Amino acid sequence: MYRYFDKHGKKTLAFFGAFLMVAFLLPTSGLHCSHGLGTHGAVAGKPVNAIDVESAHYRLESLQSLQVVNPQTGQHEPAWNRIFGFGGMPGMAGQLYQQINANTLTWFLLVSEAQQSGAAASEPEVDSFFTSQANPQVITQRNPNLVLRPLTNEKMREDYRQSVRLGLAVRDQFFRSLGRVKISRPMIEQSLAEQAQQVKARLAIFDADEYLAQIGEPTEDELKLQFEAFSSTPAGTIDPNKNPFGFGYRVPDRIKVQYFVIPASEVEAAVVKSKDDFAWEEDARVYFDKNWSQFLPPEPDPSTQPASTQPATAPVKPAFESVSDKVYEALRRPLIDAKRRTIANLITERLNDDYTKAAEKNTPPATQKIADSTVAGDVKIGSYEYLLKVRDEVQRRQHVTVAVVNEGSLLSEIELRGKPGIGLAIATDGPPAERGTFAAQYLFKNVKQFVNSADGMPGRLDLLQPSRSFSDQAATYIVRVVEADPSHAPALMNDVRDQLIKDVKRKNAFAKAVEAAEAALAKAKESGLASLSQVVYTTDWFGQGNLRIPGAPLTDAYADALTEPIFDLQRGLKSESELPRREIVKAQRFNKVAAVELFALKTFINTDFEQMAFAQTEAMLRGEELRSSNVLDNWFNADNVAHRVGYTRADGETPSNNKAPPRSPGSPFMP
Repeated sequence: MYRYFDKHGKKTLAFFGAFLMVAFLLPTSGLHCSHGLGTHGAVAGKPVNAIDVESAHYRLESLQSLQVVNPQTGQHEPAWNRIFGFGGMPGMAGQLYQQINANTLTWFLLVSEAQQSGAAASEPEVDSFFTSQANPQVITQRNPNLVLRPLTNEKMREDYRQSVRLGLAVRDQFFRSLGRVKISRPMIEQSLAEQAQQVKARLAIFDADEYLAQIGEPTEDELKLQFEAFSSTPAGTIDPNKNPFGFGYRVPDRIKVQYFVIPASEVEAAVVKSKDDFAWEEDARVYFDKNWSQFLPPEPDPSTQPASTQPATAPVKPAFESVSDKVYEALRRPLIDAKRRTIANLITERLNDDYTKAAEKNTPPATQKIADSTVAGDVKIGSYEYLLKVRDEVQRRQHVTVAVVNEGSLLSEIELRGKPGIGLAIATDGPPAERGTFAAQYLFKNVKQFVNSADGMPGRLDLLQPSRSFSDQAATYIVRVVEADPSHAPALMNDVRDQLIKDVKRKNAFAKAVEAAEAALAKAKESGLASLSQVVYTTDWFGQGNLRIPGAPLTDAYADALTEPIFDLQRGLKSESELPRREIVKAQRFNKVAAVELFALKTFINTDFEQMAFAQTEAMLRGEELRSSNVLDNWFNADNVAHRVGYTRADGETPSNNKAPPRSPGSPFMP
């Protein structure tokens, strides 16, 4: 949508001159309907005006351009996400926006439906989007970075209030429709019973690592079969049927990076040296006199004080000497942060300027030609010496020691995240959605060589372009990628021979562990699992929601992997006389096999909380219905909306009642 507006925005405004003021106040878009200007059909016999459709679409887009603070993260997010995030699911909100935005008419029909049904927003909820805590901002620039400005114009504020008002009305109408999703009492009782179910079991754990000593070296044929099966599979890609171990030998995306390091300690030292001790103390005392209440000790918790304690008196100004360290920190911190940003901006601007000049000289911009371009003599932009030259200039101007790191080898995302410093640094500027992103995650997502660069989306890095800044407690980092190696299968089996040998031996050892577990289970049929000579854990009562299995010293992750198979043993059980039930549970990811014996179960519901549990279970089932079915897809589907409101096209036809298109893997709408 953004790219469409960049290309066609002016043409759109020309067609809708009568709405220039609205277009100025709210984001614009092209008209997606195929009927052109004039009438777009009718809703319940009433003509649908093209200008009304476009105006409604402006309202839809304005919910993306209006940014408000998310109280959980403290970061700005689109107002649309707050309305349609359904309790902290921004991915769902984004997917829903794309679905609605794909047809310009859809939002007009959704708003019409809400208005016809009497759905409306509460004004206090509308107000919550425009409080000082929400800090409403408006997108003024999307390329290359998201730029926000305060929403101070009263006319604009009222326009955005109306957009929020309509969005909340549509959401209210959707919530009303959820009431028609039937959740029967037997469904609730069954779900509640399953949640309240508790079991006891015996576990004999067979660790495949203990059988490695019995495994000989694999043959060449075994290695070849293993390589052919998983050479194109990324390591860790688990498929319960085809690849339960997560084998994989595909070389991941890799990059070679160079980066500047601006140490926080150096910046602080430079700020401290900017004044002598006398001047700092003078400024600190002035700051303290104006802000001494910031340095009062915390008030005691009233609940811990005796009843006879006298009422609190007026706060007493502390002595400067007793809080001087805190005063100096409060005084210097803004100066330190400002200097750090200044240095980071100097580096980024210099790298950007030189890159841009080199790219303009080499059209189309070829990376190697840019790298070979020179500045200030014979220093090539692509060289490590160029970065040292930039560093020296910054140090001379800012009186701060800056380091430059040249990683000599290609690194995967995991390897880069393991590097000290840069590995744990996070993005500190740019679009709100990207702040807090690890440097490695950001780079691998945005380097053009690893993504479809043909779509022209902003914010994607080419080789030698500087990144936005990243920071941790110790330093700030500006990175550039100098080489990118896209993921590929290894050329030769010998390239991964050591890992192949290790994996084949692991697989064969696991097969030995399965044999041992099956033998143990066969013996248990005669005298029970407790009769085995090896260690058998007898658990205490536990439910499906337990983080651990009491009585079995297992890691949380492995206990979680065992819980569902253990509870599956009681499926179809008619009476406790059918116990015990036994099964082999394979967990290749943990390299362990368990012989399991379920010998007791019960259902426990605290009657004091039964009513609340019943209500919570009903709400949970409605939430599962929302996630696991096509409720969202179907309700917001353009054709289905048209049918609900009685829309007919200009040619008199009623849209076909198509289902929403199949959902892509990884969609937030998937169960």
